[in-house]
Amino acid sequence: TFNVLEPFAITSQPAAPPAVCSGTGTITLTVGATGEGLTYNWRRNGNPVSNGGVISGQGTPSLTLTNPTVANAGNYDVVVSGYCAPNITSVAVPVTIHTPPAVTGPSTAAQTICEGQTFSPVSVTATGTAPLSYQWYSNTISSNSGGTEIADATSATFTPPATTGTYYYYAVVTNHCKSEPSQVSGAHTVNPATRITVENIEGQIKCQGSTFDAISVSATGTGTLTYRWYRNTVASNSGGTAIAGATSATYIPPAT
Repeated sequence: TFNVLEPFAITSQPAAPPAVCSGTGTITLTVGATGEGLTYNWRRNGNPVSNGGVISGQGTPSLTLTNPTVANAGNYDVVVSGYCAPNITSVAVPVTIHTPPAVTGPSTAAQTICEGQTFSPVSVTATGTAPLSYQWYSNTISSNSGGTEIADATSATFTPPATTGTYYYYAVVTNHCKSEPSQVSGAHTVNPATRITVENIEGQIKCQGSTFDAISVSATGTGTLTYRWYRNTVASNSGGTAIAGATSATYIPPAT
């Protein structure tokens, strides 16, 4: 008996699969073919792939990639062989693997300023499949979770506000794969300005030889506060003359 075999043929080409994020998802490539004695050799970028780990289905009409990583991205095709030559190569389809964000920064160096001054900006650098979005958070503890979202702080660089107290800052970078927080910044401390809160300095009239009542102030500020009293011949708090030895919060004017 003599049998004449029909030439084999590819009847349906592999289709480009949707992109997946690195380390997640399943990609399946399938080819349809007719003929006798068919064999299949799947390739990535022109090189045969091997079963094991991520890859299964080499030698069959369907190739499966389970939890593929960026290393598995590329153009895939399949060479179909049969009893009748020549071999047929399918179209190549791209397998796209997206990468989640990786974030470096901000600096962990502490910054301390006085009220009314300006901090140096803090910034992060991020890699990953675009588009990347940024959101900065403030925290009262040195932690990159549980912070408070800062309105309009949505770029890679952020200048902390001069808010009295100590705060820490971090950014969360997001793409369609995941959200990734940066490390937390160093402490940003704003020391309050020195303020006189109480003034007991009302005018007094005394007879010659009498003694003036003490005058005093109460003040708040950071660190050790120092005092210096001045006298003036006009009702002004500038341009006066420093009074020797008058360096406490209370002062008794001389009956001069």
